[in-house]
Amino acid sequence: MKSISLCFQVHHPFHFHTFRFLMYEPEVLISFRELADTGQVEFLGGTSSHSLISLTNLKDELENQLKDYQSKIAYLFGKKPTVFVNSDLIYSDLIGNDIADSGYQAMITNGSRKTLIWRSPN
Repeated sequence: MKSISLCFQVHHPFHFHTFRFLMYEPEVLISFRELADTGQVEFLGGTSSHSLISLTNLKDELENQLKDYQSKIAYLFGKKPTVFVNSDLIYSDLIGNDIADSGYQAMITNGSRKTLIWRSPN
């Protein structure tokens, strides 16, 4: 049987709705933790508050936001994200280098010709 991996991005892990789950529907978070334990789910990393900090030269602030988001995912689901998705799938080689330097193994981007250059989307 072929396995299928799932990716989840939990926007704003400590958003109001997450607190509601913790208070009133803890089985939702429990079910996400159970999914995480299967090893077939990747919780995607991102920036705090879905910000556009990656477009600036504020490398320290970018690093702080990446670590903050990672720690929230780790707290809620017991996993460290290894795949990054930027706001609106924004990508440049400079952003890609910053994200790789932060320890991410992959990044989800759009599939525009400018991004792909010579690479195949397949």
